[in-house]
Amino acid sequence: PAGPPAGVEPGGPASADEAAPLAGVYDPHDGEHYDRLIEESEALERSEEGAGAKSAGERTRVWQLHRTYILSQVKSGLVIIDQHVAHERILFERALAAMRERPWSGQQLLFPVTISLDPAESGLLEEIAPRLKRMGLEVEPFGGREWAIRSIPSGVRVRSEEALLREILADYRREHDLRLSPEESLAASFACKAAIKAGDPLTLEEMNALIDELFLTRYPFVCPHGRPVVVNLSLKELHRLFGRE
Repeated sequence: PAGPPAGVEPGGPASADEAAPLAGVYDPHDGEHYDRLIEESEALERSEEGAGAKSAGERTRVWQLHRTYILSQVKSGLVIIDQHVAHERILFERALAAMRERPWSGQQLLFPVTISLDPAESGLLEEIAPRLKRMGLEVEPFGGREWAIRSIPSGVRVRSEEALLREILADYRREHDLRLSPEESLAASFACKAAIKAGDPLTLEEMNALIDELFLTRYPFVCPHGRPVVVNLSLKELHRLFGRE
């Protein structure tokens, strides 16, 4: 049965402390690009023209383009959303909230998945395992170099539990070399690897759920790594492209 995309579940916005983009993830005051994105985000919250301003029941003009972008008609023109980075923003804020305040419930696997790691990977996993558990991803030592994955975050659609954990470890090691706190690094790594991908088909219900949840986040216009999530194409710009102005 159709349902919201992985990790997109009903719920209110995270608190400002949980959701605000933190130093090293991106700086909202670093250059005109981010200033403009934040201004647009704040303007959208005050406007009834935003894609998130209508409920899913009222929002019917929504399409998926090349299984990568979500298009939504608004009064001022067209909103284009990158489905991967939109979901990444949602998961990033949920992961931070889980580690800092409200643990993310996990869904138990019917059979634990065992994974063999080298000493460096095993040491890293031992370091971050308590934070992963608060995110719903429970792992335990299984003897020697083996670890057992016992649960994954509720609502997250995982193709391979082993691949997800390996990707998080590799990405976390890279992220941790930057100006990031351990929590920011882990949240960013998890969000990037667990988010829906370009090429994933979405139903109308899933697209509406993604839009609704995106516009409940603190900064819906920017992903944790600073990439734009939403592009607004106004009617004026469209008219100009077609020589109407």
